[in-house]
Order: sequence, then C-alpha cells, then structure tokens
Amino acid sequence: MIFGRGSHLCFEEEAKIEAFQGVGLSESYGADLLSATPSVLLQHLDSRIKPSLEVSKTLFSSNKDLIARIKRSTAWMLTSLKSLQSNVTLLKSYGVCTDEIQKLIHRRPRMLLHSDKWLQDVVIRVEEQLETPQLSPLFIRGVVALASLKQNTLESKFQVFKSYGWAKSDILTIVRKFPCCLISSKIKIRSWLDIFMKKLGYGPAYFVRHPAVVAYSLDKGLLPRIAVLEALRDRKLMHTNLSHVFVRGKF
Repeated sequence: MIFGRGSHLCFEEEAKIEAFQGVGLSESYGADLLSATPSVLLQHLDSRIKPSLEVSKTLFSSNKDLIARIKRSTAWMLTSLKSLQSNVTLLKSYGVCTDEIQKLIHRRPRMLLHSDKWLQDVVIRVEEQLETPQLSPLFIRGVVALASLKQNTLESKFQVFKSYGWAKSDILTIVRKFPCCLISSKIKIRSWLDIFMKKLGYGPAYFVRHPAVVAYSLDKGLLPRIAVLEALRDRKLMHTNLSHVFVRGKF
C-alpha cells in the first residue's frame, strides 16, 4: 500500500499509477487516488485496472471526460465490466446516443452496473407502461425514472393523478413530456395538484401544455410566487396571464 511522503512505491503500485497516467492523470494525483481508495489499489493491474480503463475509454468522447469520472468516483472500476458493456450496448440498441450514456455514467453510474436483464426489464416498462417510443429524446429520462420505481409504486402514483379526475391519456402525456415527475413523492404530487387544480383552478390540460411546472419547488418557488400574485391581483396591479408567470418564471 501507499503510506505517505517518503515511502517507496513498489513496482506494481508504480505500474498502477502509470496506468492512470495513460489516460491523463498526473503522477501525484494517481498516487493520491490510490492512497484514498485502497480498494482500487488491491485490484489486479492486468485483469482489472487496465481492462476497466480500456473499456471506459470507449464510453467517453475524450480523456478529459474519463478523468472527470475517475475523480468523481472509482467504484465503477470494481464492478463487473461485462454488465457495464452489456448495458451500454443495450441502450445503444434502443437509440440512446453516446452523449446521453456518458451523462448517465456521470450522474447515475449504478444504473449501468445492474444486470442487463434488470435494465432490459426497465426499458420494456418504459415502452409498455409509459408508451414512450424508443426514438423519443426523452426515452432515457423515462428509463431513469422507472429505474427507481417498483411496479406498485408506479401504479400508486398513477392513482394519485386519477383521484384528481385525470384520464390515463393525460397522465401518460405529462409523464412522456416530463418523466422526472414520477420521481417525486405522492405527497408532493398531491401538493402540486391541490395548488394548480383546487387553488388556481387549472385542469389537466394546463399540466399537459406546461409539464415543467411540476419541477418547481413548492415552499421556495410556487407558494411565495402565488402569494405575491394574489396581492397584485387584489390591488388590480397584475396584467400578465398567470400561466405565463409560472412558465416563464417572471412577474
């Protein structure tokens, strides 16, 4: 292991640092990396570290992107390369572009470390349950959303929309346009619907036209804004359409 300044690195440790230098990491950073993550240091150079780096280089458009990934976390280097490669191939077969896959590796690497059967099941659910076509630019966002939801959780969130009078077609439309809304808790979904449907009087059609409103923070965004708008209305000082205010983020 690497113990600190003044210590002599054994040949194998130096070889491991050189492997990281090969993708652009400095010698000092490579040494610090291996010191901070001894689990990587314990990996075999030829059977794990070098193959991991070679596979990873095929997933990133530049060494700069790969270095950013390494600096963020090295956990993905300790997992099955077979799963990683299989899942990347699977997503590409569904039309997911390389840029989106790279973003996924940066933001949600664990998704690609599951078995390819698990990811295949998620992809099929996006097609069948969200009715999102493969070629949709939002297809991968649907995959990210459903990857975190069990079937009964998804059904219970759909049921929340239905309890407010939403038709299935309206639910699927907003989910296809803004899949991340499914990640929100049922409590937060109810809060959105209470505010927009009961307090402001909008129907499902408003959400379908402006799905991004469900991403707004309730306490820090919507409720203070509504309070200001109500005050302006009471004083007859507001002449802007309410939907424009929410969608554009301006008063």
